[in-house]
Amino acid sequence: MSTPPDADGLPRDAADSGNASSDVPGTDLCTRLFARQPVFDEHLYTWGYAVTFGPAPAPRPGEDVDCTLDSLPDPVPGIAAGLISLADTLFGQGCKVLISFGERTILDETPYALPSERTVIEVPGADALPASAATALQGFRADGFAVALDLGEAARAEPAIRATADVLLLDMGDPDRARTLARAQPKGNALLLARGVDDPMRLTLARSLGANLVQGGFFRSREAIRARKATSHETSRFRLLAAIEQPEPDFDALSQTMKADAALSFRLLAYLNSPAFGFPERIGSLRQAMLLLGWKILKNWLRVAVLTDLAPDRRVRQLLLLSAQRAKFLELAATSLGPGRDDPDELFLLGLFSLLEPLLRLPMTEVAAHLPLARPLLDALTGRAENRQAQWLHLVRRYEAADWEAMEAQAEQIGVSSLAAAIAHYKASAWAEAVFSGT
Repeated sequence: MSTPPDADGLPRDAADSGNASSDVPGTDLCTRLFARQPVFDEHLYTWGYAVTFGPAPAPRPGEDVDCTLDSLPDPVPGIAAGLISLADTLFGQGCKVLISFGERTILDETPYALPSERTVIEVPGADALPASAATALQGFRADGFAVALDLGEAARAEPAIRATADVLLLDMGDPDRARTLARAQPKGNALLLARGVDDPMRLTLARSLGANLVQGGFFRSREAIRARKATSHETSRFRLLAAIEQPEPDFDALSQTMKADAALSFRLLAYLNSPAFGFPERIGSLRQAMLLLGWKILKNWLRVAVLTDLAPDRRVRQLLLLSAQRAKFLELAATSLGPGRDDPDELFLLGLFSLLEPLLRLPMTEVAAHLPLARPLLDALTGRAENRQAQWLHLVRRYEAADWEAMEAQAEQIGVSSLAAAIAHYKASAWAEAVFSGT
């Protein structure tokens, strides 16, 4: 049986065996179900991530556990240690990481396994904590941690507990209740983080209530989509995508095409010369870069790079990052099934293009006309068919929502093990961050 999280936060085995041997099942971060949801500041730039843990899936008989990250550091054993070693890779340079800790892990000083300047300690059930817990929370704050409390619970908590709040959490699931809570309980000097901001209406309400930070799916909402045609720049980029999808690689022709695009050429060379690869000598030519990467890796990088050109605004970085993460997740999960099942390369494209509608603010039916995809993929993206490709999209969405029971049921329907999904998500998160560090 897998070890449940402590108060929906850091798993208990992370608290008890942060330096455990990698031979201990379920203690590597890559074998743990976890989801990260972005938290945005008032300008809609990424402030940090809220991390939600699920159980450690048991491997199927004979199932291989491969946590090796291509061109990136190998994972460190232990959930907490893994978060430290890959904090920048998985969560981006300088971002905060908000993790829930129960009373026992707080009193056991488990948060000290994480970097204080990056960690926000979420304390569920603050209204039930004894006043003595305030001493531990004050100690964490003195050592550089931040503390987050639910706004409603903080109002009922011991005064000493409430005084430790650096961040107050407001659930926007029920707008009327959120409005009442926010107006009845002044936030003081704490930041107000509105959660469940899943559409533009809730975003507007959260701002009117004084939210400094917001978390939710509003950034991928379809409600802001308007009917329009693709611009000439967008159309040219779609043509480049079509050229990339040719079955036989033509490095000479592609290098000539890229030489005419100085920005794209620079980004490719910067990517290869980044610490993620660690080549002993700098890569100086496009053809050398292409041959070193190989066609498959080059193609995936170009797909993501073209996507960033379609939406250069930094404020949509999370959509781009999530698109890349979805792409790699679906590719790796499909690969785990073995040959003859689903085409990993096709599923990479399915994930990569799954957020084009909110990214471009174009109806998917308009976008689909320009995409070099097979009909089943287009049917899944536009919602015209509930086919196997659509089932894969359901899987990745349920993973992102941390709906573990529904995710595991969906994985079972497709034939993917929960462990394979966990490893694919871990690798996809690291890969997407590495790609964007060089774009």
